[in-house]
Amino acid sequence: MRNLLTKLAFCLIIILTSTFSGRLLAQEGGSRYARESERPPKKVFWGANLGLLIGTYTNIGIGPYVGYGITPTTDIGGGPFFQYAAYRRKGYASYGARAFVRQKVISNFFAQAEYEFLNTEDPEAIVLEPDTERIDVNSLLLGAGYYGSIGRRTRMHLALLFNVLDNGFKPYRDPVIRIGFSRYF
Repeated sequence: MRNLLTKLAFCLIIILTSTFSGRLLAQEGGSRYARESERPPKKVFWGANLGLLIGTYTNIGIGPYVGYGITPTTDIGGGPFFQYAAYRRKGYASYGARAFVRQKVISNFFAQAEYEFLNTEDPEAIVLEPDTERIDVNSLLLGAGYYGSIGRRTRMHLALLFNVLDNGFKPYRDPVIRIGFSRYF
């Protein structure tokens, strides 16, 4: 009888040990894989929009920005920008700030709303009245775009935006085409 109890106790210890050690290994392995697969996505990003228009009206611009992914499909961001423009061989500088929200719609397509504050010179006033003061212009740009990934953390994007504010002076002709990149970290 004692031999039977010893064998049962031994079997029970082996069963319990293998059960708990299996569960511990499964938890450890599961949590390790869960950590790898559920790693939080990169939320903070920086980037720049670049602009180039050559013709009777020439415009060269750069707009660095920083942003944050508030959800996996919604980004917000903003930053300063600088533009050099020449109209009928008279050049001037514009500067300002913009803030945007970008919502992924399907696949790599997104909708974008952007508010922009611009301090500039009126191109017509430069020719007609060279000593005219600078003016402030507010714009609300709405539109859509497409982005493509370049590597794991970099995206290029192209957006078509329309200024929906009717404020007398529009610094851009519709549509405004924005090309830029974003780098997530």
